[in-house]
Amino acid sequence: MKLLHTIALTLALSTALSVSALATASTPTLTPKATSLSSKAATPKISVKKHKRQKELKDGKQTLLTLDITYPQFTSSDSKRVEAVNQFYRKQADDLQHYAMTELLPWAKADYKERSADKLAFFPYSAGMDFTVTNKSTSAFSLYVDTYDYTGGAHGMTYRSSGTWDFRTGKQLTLSDFFPSDKNYKATLIKEMQTQAAKEQATEEGIFFDEYLKSIEESFDETHFYLTPKGIVVYYQLYEIGPYVRGFVEFLIPNTKAPK
Repeated sequence: MKLLHTIALTLALSTALSVSALATASTPTLTPKATSLSSKAATPKISVKKHKRQKELKDGKQTLLTLDITYPQFTSSDSKRVEAVNQFYRKQADDLQHYAMTELLPWAKADYKERSADKLAFFPYSAGMDFTVTNKSTSAFSLYVDTYDYTGGAHGMTYRSSGTWDFRTGKQLTLSDFFPSDKNYKATLIKEMQTQAAKEQATEEGIFFDEYLKSIEESFDETHFYLTPKGIVVYYQLYEIGPYVRGFVEFLIPNTKAPK
């Protein structure tokens, strides 16, 4: 799973370079009762469609690997603004497909051969990705992508990445864009998340790891957020601050709590 993490992290770090060349956006602000961003830029119409790639790779009648990739592609009245974003998600799909074909498939073949020799059941490997749109504002279009693989065992593993885009400029927004007047916004967010987590832990013991308050601070990644009509959601990866059954731990930072 380190490779899945590396794929997502590399893409996240490179996005700002590939997209910011299109334009320089004005600093947006998150208002207490709305998630709209202020700008004088023209407002293009945006629509998104699901693009799919599916494969089933076999050894005779035995399925070794299934690939199920769904990624977003945007259309707009201003095609230049969306093309870099579309390239970003196409590359994310390309990288996952390459990983599946060059690494997962050889592992699956070897595993199947070994299990067949030992007369053990073989469970097909799989890899895929899907996305969820969380905010449809042209000035702050937000979504997250879940990338997963399964290589045998009790369950697979999923990694989440996300992006929030200002399609008026083609820029990917960062968490700091929503807190332009608060240089200590990271500390503000961490304190709020620790408070929320402590309340959850008090009502359902064991929902987090023992040192979850410390982990919330140490594992905080400011690229791990997305926007909703109710506010900003900051999330943590599986196993970062809680057990697998807890899933992705998410903290909603309501608009009323966002520094102005």
